[in-house]
Amino acid sequence: MNTKEASVERFSVSEGRGGRRISEHRGERTLSGPNGGRRARLRGGKVCIFLLVLFLFGAGCRSPLEEGTPAPQFDLKGLDGKTVSLTELKGRVVALHFWATWCPPCVEELPRIIKLFQGSDPEKFVLLPVCVDHSGPEYIREFLDLWGLETNSYLDPGGRLAKRYGTIRFPETYILDKNGILRKKVIGADDWRASQWERFLQKVFEEGRNGP
Repeated sequence: MNTKEASVERFSVSEGRGGRRISEHRGERTLSGPNGGRRARLRGGKVCIFLLVLFLFGAGCRSPLEEGTPAPQFDLKGLDGKTVSLTELKGRVVALHFWATWCPPCVEELPRIIKLFQGSDPEKFVLLPVCVDHSGPEYIREFLDLWGLETNSYLDPGGRLAKRYGTIRFPETYILDKNGILRKKVIGADDWRASQWERFLQKVFEEGRNGP
């Protein structure tokens, strides 16, 4: 098997017929996928740490945001150094997508939701991936680059905004209509490649209906 090796500070990447494999130099986690796909797993007892983080995070969050209610306002700084607010996005459908580099389901799902919004009209639909890592922008940027994900993730260290939205697990996505009203909350990973999501987003933009 021909294998290419590359490294960027904290990570190393190997790529061959079996797909891509990313490992942190600290040995904390390995992300891999067969045939170009992406399958994530945590090594050994790290699964317990993953579950513990989710438990502690859920214990500190507010009551879950109900569909049909106004979403909390926010100002988020992106990896590009620019800040975006919910107020300035009025008139567009917004998908607020909370994720983390240490969350295997997040790494599985992120490419799918990015692809969905890359094919949509940016004047109507906006995807805001929000990373809750404490690791800092450089770490997150390297992680995205090594996965080949072309997106400007926003930063929410420790998940302060996620807790305001009542996030209980990752990934979690909030679809907000043109007036900042929550129309759909998706807990956990979803198949964003499904055509039903394209139809749903269009309905939210045009009529503000509830989702599939």
